[in-house]
Amino acid sequence: MAVSAANFACLGVILVMTEFMLNAELFWSHVHKSDGCWEWTGARTKKGYGVFGRTGVKCRTIKAHRAAFLITHGHLPVYVLHRCDNPPCVRPDHLYEGACQ
Repeated sequence: MAVSAANFACLGVILVMTEFMLNAELFWSHVHKSDGCWEWTGARTKKGYGVFGRTGVKCRTIKAHRAAFLITHGHLPVYVLHRCDNPPCVRPDHLYEGACQ
């Protein structure tokens, strides 16, 4: 039975997500924790969002706030939003699952 492109893409996403969850210690080593926002200290996008993974390889990176949500909650929703409206923040209690409006 042949694997469709859609199924292959889904498998790739699952493998990448698993890889990020296994690298939780590495992820948190790039975070400056304080009483307020926990700032991502690694690579950032032009809009200020943190980027975690193998930078330079687009399909092997994830925005840091999304990785924080995945590591903390074990799943990745379509939208992960900031309560603090601070793009580099990865503090789990500042993040929540959002919806398209």
